[in-house]
Amino acid sequence: MSQTLPIIEKFAEVGKVRKIDSTADVDSVYKSVQEVFKAL
Repeated sequence: MSQTLPIIEKFAEVGKVRKIDSTADVDSVYKSVQEVFKAL
């Protein structure tokens, strides 16, 4: 995580990071991911 966190922070600064609750069931997570990509 210490190697990837700076990359995530950099992309977050320019609005390129989306957070998805991965604790939900698989179908809900998949639907959330689809919604993120549809918005692009």
